[in-house]
Amino acid sequence: MGIAFASTAVWLARAYPDAYYVINPGGGQVGGLLMLAGALSAPLLLHAGVEAYYRLR
Repeated sequence: MGIAFASTAVWLARAYPDAYYVINPGGGQVGGLLMLAGALSAPLLLHAGVEAYYRLR
């Protein structure tokens, strides 16, 4: 689901570059969306790491 959301967001930013402003008007939309996706995936990665640690311990 996260991959579908991120790919749709990147497609929208590229298809309509003047409609979405993440960082500054005229540029940086895709980079901003990727940074946002990375920040929002941090809890999932933390949970997966803790779960793997306790399973392999």
